[in-house]
Amino acid sequence: MSWLLGDTPNRVLKLGMDVATLRHQVIANNIANVDTPYFLASDVSFEAQLRAALAGEGAGGADLSEANPVVYRLPSTRFRIDGNTVDIDWETVKLSQNTARYNAEAAVLRRRLAMWRRVVGE
Repeated sequence: MSWLLGDTPNRVLKLGMDVATLRHQVIANNIANVDTPYFLASDVSFEAQLRAALAGEGAGGADLSEANPVVYRLPSTRFRIDGNTVDIDWETVKLSQNTARYNAEAAVLRRRLAMWRRVVGE
């Protein structure tokens, strides 16, 4: 069944879920360090790389090897008195958005795989 993940839409969904998992880890690390002096919050950059990879899609499908997530320190001019840049309210919002994105991608992938199972089984 691994061949089912070979088409571009399924690969994009799987990659999106992998990036959502990484983003969840980064957000959790930010939240865990909300009280750590001089801790600088991080984020994940991915969507621009994915758009670029999909824009260059050729006859053989998109080259998703170019779409790699990058973890980076958030630039901030807002420091608390202890030098920490984590905004717990913003991290909570990002966590909710990321969870919703992951769940949506998982639901779409489940439906696509169920469709393939029905086709193959009939």
